[in-house]
Amino acid sequence: MIKIGIPKEIYAGETRVTLVPRMVAQLKSEDREVLVETDAGKGAAFLNHEYELAGAKIVTETETLFRESDVVFKINPPQMNDIKGKHEVDLMKLGSTYIGLLAPLQNRDIVQKMLEKKITSFALE
Repeated sequence: MIKIGIPKEIYAGETRVTLVPRMVAQLKSEDREVLVETDAGKGAAFLNHEYELAGAKIVTETETLFRESDVVFKINPPQMNDIKGKHEVDLMKLGSTYIGLLAPLQNRDIVQKMLEKKITSFALE
């Protein structure tokens, strides 16, 4: 089963979320599960129960979401999570896939971290 992870954005002032509840059903299938971090959609006015009703599983721990996700969708490039004391790439599963903004020419350090963890990335710039 492929697990698609939607973490809560931690970039200061960010209110967007990469997946709205009505899109969960389009991604969810017998071989795909959608994991959404608690309150990931709150800034965009989407509540946890809306994601659950659409078929997503709400995950309370940031580390669990990243560790279990085969594919991670994000708005902003991965960054240091000061609350957890770890970089988001360090939380990601070895060999997983990242889809989101990356700015790879400006964030060579992030690209290097991803390379070391064999993370495939799709930069949406």
